[in-house]
Amino acid sequence: MLLLSKVVTTDHSSRFTLICDHLACDSRQLVRAVIGHRLRQLPAIVVCVEKPANVWLKSFDPSLTDRLRVVDLFNAYHTIDDNFGHHLMRELDQLDGESVVVIDSLTPILLMDSLHESVCLLNQLMNRFKQLVSVLHVDCHSQHVNESVEQLSHSVIHLSPKITDNSVECFKAIIRHRKPHRKTHFAVQQSIEFFTISDCNIVYVKDINETLNGQSFGDQSSADPTLNIPFNLSLKSSELEAKNNLLLPYIKTHEETKVFYEFDKNDDIDEEDPDEDLDI
Repeated sequence: MLLLSKVVTTDHSSRFTLICDHLACDSRQLVRAVIGHRLRQLPAIVVCVEKPANVWLKSFDPSLTDRLRVVDLFNAYHTIDDNFGHHLMRELDQLDGESVVVIDSLTPILLMDSLHESVCLLNQLMNRFKQLVSVLHVDCHSQHVNESVEQLSHSVIHLSPKITDNSVECFKAIIRHRKPHRKTHFAVQQSIEFFTISDCNIVYVKDINETLNGQSFGDQSSADPTLNIPFNLSLKSSELEAKNNLLLPYIKTHEETKVFYEFDKNDDIDEEDPDEDLDI
């Protein structure tokens, strides 16, 4: 099973899954796939902040909707004067803690509350419920905000706009997944995958994935670290020769080491027993 399928379809794969998209790439299809798979395994709570509730309710099999609860804050967003996180936790207070909570977008919450308040909200949700899934529009926030939210998550999916290869339109996903490891706190898995979504199922674009077999996000093994530096680190042959011929003070010479001792007139030397002055 490829990494994206593992994160999307397995309920115990990640405590907090963050889906990062931007204006040119809508993640709603992927979010629907996540909710659809979770509904087959455990109850789901969808928190509507950015889109109205009917956007999500019409997407699923009616036989599964009895396990789906919707907290509609879309219409109430502009009427919330106090801390949004406190308001959301009051709405979720009586709901089943064995559920997965899906927030359709963290961006309105981050725009209303401070980063600290939003991070506290995410920690509360992770402690209160079995799993948390949320979308973040990375082009709406600073790098500091994006990185702060990503550090909390156990799985991050970065979506890129649809690309066309061999007449097939597909998404590009860069996935980073942290899983517990017995020797270290976490073992990190990373991959780049190309896929489409059909009926809430992930369908991989095989030809593109095969060309990227073994490639991982953040793999810099073949990158040249000196490529973009503004100065020259290499030496010319004449400079290298001058460097090798330079004799520095700390360089040892081949001369034999000699020790010189000058006797003092007060030295007490007994030729018969040189060690008699030692207190043993």
